[in-house]
Amino acid sequence: MNHKILDRKKHTVCLAGVILLVLLTGLFLFKDRDITAIPQALAGTNPYYMLAGIGAIAAFFALEARGIQILLQPLAGGMGYMQTYKYALIDFYFSSITPGCSGGQPSQAFFMYKDNIPLSASSLALLTFNMVYHFAIMLFAVAIAIWAPGDILTGIGAFKILLVYGLTIQFLLIILYLLAIFNRKLICRIIYCLAAFLTKIRLVKDPEKFRAKAALQIDAYCQGAHYIKNHPLLLLRTIVIVLLHLLMLYSVPYWIYRALGLSGISFMEMITIQAALTICIESLPIPGGIGVAEGGFFLIYTKIFGEGLLLPALLLCRGLNYYLGLLAGGLVTAISFSRTQQQNKTEAAG
Repeated sequence: MNHKILDRKKHTVCLAGVILLVLLTGLFLFKDRDITAIPQALAGTNPYYMLAGIGAIAAFFALEARGIQILLQPLAGGMGYMQTYKYALIDFYFSSITPGCSGGQPSQAFFMYKDNIPLSASSLALLTFNMVYHFAIMLFAVAIAIWAPGDILTGIGAFKILLVYGLTIQFLLIILYLLAIFNRKLICRIIYCLAAFLTKIRLVKDPEKFRAKAALQIDAYCQGAHYIKNHPLLLLRTIVIVLLHLLMLYSVPYWIYRALGLSGISFMEMITIQAALTICIESLPIPGGIGVAEGGFFLIYTKIFGEGLLLPALLLCRGLNYYLGLLAGGLVTAISFSRTQQQNKTEAAG
């Protein structure tokens, strides 16, 4: 795991990319659409259900913070809950502005290091959380198969391909973790074959460098796997927390659905629909899935919200499950980075 925060240039490029994607998506959303009814629809939302939606997002971060806290406690000693809540917000911010959510955990490790948490402890805790996260997603995939309304998912068209792609990525990651636990030699052979294949098709220019990086990552997985095997109860607690963590995120469209005065779709049905949409976009190399998430929402939720409420529902859902966390995470990151710079200046002066 790379323990560096994005440098200023890369950070600026990522933010510029997000802003551009948001503008292009906005043009797509509002082109040839009647937006005069949107203010009235937003003003007529049920405030209690809206508060439930906001509470779900707050709980989403709170549960991640708790998961990180219980994983770090045996490795780095006692830690304040608000401190780990900060790490959860930082994770969301950097995951939201980098392709494939690649910047989240390295940035968490960076700020943990600045808070005097050893890199060995932070890496192990974050890797373990990440392992459990992928297992939890596959459990939600089972829930999709059981509870998702058939007439909704049969109408998602090309998004079926993205759903299969997303599930395949999650499954392969789980296989990677299991191989790290039970058969390190086999996974090393697979990496060597993969390096040779990618070199042959000219996607990798330096196979030795590729193998060296892969070996370091495998070592990290093995260390995490060993830690998990020796702490089964800790693993069980983390699984429960991560399942609830994802449940809170996936529940947002249900609270918006009720806030707009609609009913008829059950809580679990809405959870599985949103889980399917999230799996479709999570592994794509697009920051925050911007554009694809909105397109998928239009495709999947048209029958549920109806044409008249579809755009207000989208604005409210994305406002809560993406932009609210992005703004909160950005603010916390800016404050944390400012304090880090001040700490560096103090250490340099001393």
